[in-house]
Amino acid sequence: MVRYQDTIWCDGCGLEILWVPLQVGSAHYCCRDCQEGIRCECREYLEQNDQDQLSADLAQPPGSTQQ
Repeated sequence: MVRYQDTIWCDGCGLEILWVPLQVGSAHYCCRDCQEGIRCECREYLEQNDQDQLSADLAQPPGSTQQ
């Protein structure tokens, strides 16, 4: 898999890994499912968290700080 500076891409599904990867030899995986060749749900998990964060950000009035 291609490496760009400090960016690590999953050798299973191609997802950019934003956490500590599972490393097997020289390969990096986002999760155990990818390492085992099974379809993972990491992309859906990240998309859901992004949507939840966007909703929370939009619910805050401008200039307020989230606690």
